[in-house]
Amino acid sequence: MDTIKASQETHTKVRFTFKKPEAYQTYYANGAYGAISPHGDFEFNFFYEHKDIPEEEVMNLEDGNLKSEEQTSTEIIITRDLKVGIIMTTEQAESLSKWLIKTLDDFRDNLKNDG
Repeated sequence: MDTIKASQETHTKVRFTFKKPEAYQTYYANGAYGAISPHGDFEFNFFYEHKDIPEEEVMNLEDGNLKSEEQTSTEIIITRDLKVGIIMTTEQAESLSKWLIKTLDDFRDNLKNDG
């Protein structure tokens, strides 16, 4: 019986391919909220922060013209519409942060060189 020998070839490249399932979606996020989990993982939720459209609007009719009712509340309500939650190891979060900083630095350098 022949034995299978491990390849002695030294590899110099690893190729990663990316595939998107049909259910893949892209979300716009303008904020994130997160913390370290009790298990030591980094958890964060991306959200889209905005003011909601009111469920209804009341206007006064004065001399045949519509006029908005004056707002009496001093409170501003902002909605944080959670889009997706991500859980990763703290090592992965650190790697992601380094990638983000490098990508932003490269982007800014390109802007300086183009301008």
